[in-house]
Amino acid sequence: MKKNSNFVFSKYNKFSYYINSNALERKLIPIYSFSALIFLLIFVFGPSPTAGDTDTNFSAGLNLANGMLDALRTPLYPSILNFFKLILSNNVAIKLGVIIFQYIIFFISIFCFYYVSEFFIKHKKIVFFVVMCYACHPAILVWQKIIMTESLALSGVVFFLYFIVRFLVTKKTIYSLMINLFVFLLIMLRPGFVFLIPIVLFFWLYFILKYKKNSLLGLSGIIVVIILVIGYSGIFQKQYGVYSLSTVSDINQYIMLRDAGLLETNNIENPEFKKELSITIQKKKSDSDYFDEYIYFYSKYGFAASNKFIHESIKGNLSEYVTYNLNRFIKETINSRIGFWEGFNYNKYNHFIKVLCCPFILLYIFLILYIYSLFKNNFTFKSSLFIYSIAISSIFVLIVGAPNAWGRLIVPTIPILLIMFGQCLEYLRLRPKKVDLVKANNELSGSTNTTIKF
Repeated sequence: MKKNSNFVFSKYNKFSYYINSNALERKLIPIYSFSALIFLLIFVFGPSPTAGDTDTNFSAGLNLANGMLDALRTPLYPSILNFFKLILSNNVAIKLGVIIFQYIIFFISIFCFYYVSEFFIKHKKIVFFVVMCYACHPAILVWQKIIMTESLALSGVVFFLYFIVRFLVTKKTIYSLMINLFVFLLIMLRPGFVFLIPIVLFFWLYFILKYKKNSLLGLSGIIVVIILVIGYSGIFQKQYGVYSLSTVSDINQYIMLRDAGLLETNNIENPEFKKELSITIQKKKSDSDYFDEYIYFYSKYGFAASNKFIHESIKGNLSEYVTYNLNRFIKETINSRIGFWEGFNYNKYNHFIKVLCCPFILLYIFLILYIYSLFKNNFTFKSSLFIYSIAISSIFVLIVGAPNAWGRLIVPTIPILLIMFGQCLEYLRLRPKKVDLVKANNELSGSTNTTIKF
């Protein structure tokens, strides 16, 4: 028994040494070790790497190779898949290469996440705990195995935050350029990241008052990003007839309208399209079937015609559509868990991952409590408000635009939520100490009526 106690005590001391070390490299040793071990287990026993959007991303890569924009997927991830197809001929080797690449990028992001966490959270043990969660949680690591955009979106958000923090600390020009570069890369990875543009634009407008040179360059950079996004949408319009980054938004609207039974066919000008759609919508199907239906319709009758009837269906049934979405919000809130996706190819470990994931209802409560903690505690207020605005915006886009798969779509926001959670833990840790100090001061002051302000 004594030997076991000594063993545990020695391991605890070793862990404390790593946590309290001033060298970041030493702090990362146990984190990287556990991360690699857990990822290896997930790689061997976890779900299959191909799921959901995998095939459409590979198809988009073929379109890009032929000099065409893909209607469904923005070009960054399909281009990466194309690169691996060029250097590796075997399908198994291609998938393995993509998985290794995703984990290497994630591996690098752990270092950046530690740096970012130390900026927002001052207590060393809480920082260590938060980074360990990021690096080792199965609901994060599982996405490094899945050939979809979630892995790079997750790591990309961490790199974006890293360059934000580096700019705040150093005010160097290179970091202002990198911030804007990653805004553009994230949008080209997933169009939903377009909400970052107004947030970063406001960021540069605020800092322009304090650091004119570098902030002016940053402001110029985000304007360039806006021009590039507008240009991409213009090229998309020339090819598909609709000014947009992709068809994903329309597909999501179609799925919701179809499920609610609110699709309008009266204003469709093409009689063949009208007839085929009218017959199709008579039968209730699954969301995945609705996804395939809309791709079929815009491929056959054009994206412009499909886009038009979607918008007319919403306009003609607005109150019913709003009611449906409120009910959908309640349903998805109850069913969704952060990081878990029902679309994982089934294996017996999926339930284990699900148990480890936080329900969405707790997320909403946490986001309210965070604001309270933010005002009550001495967080880095403005930078904390910045990451909070990103978290809220990403969740709002998800709720409004996505019919399902919320647990998957929120994955890129998890690093921000972890930092915010760490800040709240720090607040809870410091609060009792402040209360004790006030009580002690009141007892000591007694007859002198002296008070200490905190």
